[in-house]
Amino acid sequence: MTGRELDGYRAVVTGSARNIGREIALELARAGASVVVNARSAATDAEAVATEVRAAGGQALVVVADVSTPEGAAQVVDAAARGFGGLDLLVNNAAVRREMDFADLDYAEWRAG
Repeated sequence: MTGRELDGYRAVVTGSARNIGREIALELARAGASVVVNARSAATDAEAVATEVRAAGGQALVVVADVSTPEGAAQVVDAAARGFGGLDLLVNNAAVRREMDFADLDYAEWRAG
């Protein structure tokens, strides 16, 4: 992105405390978006990313929640609604996995990933 193409947009980037999610959050901020920075447990890293988002010209909220659960996902969406008045963009970047024994895995669960 080259300018402020996303001025007024409100975004959630799951798993944005580090690595690719962090870079996506920063790029969205540079383009003018307000960003909900989400981490499952890395609150300090998420706060650091939020500081970078603000320095890049965006507004930022931090939500520490596990988006692999319905409750955690609802927390993130609710924060966007309360803090920014809604949500326009969702980047599902969080590494979500379900743990189970391979012997218990059926075909539908294999396909669901």
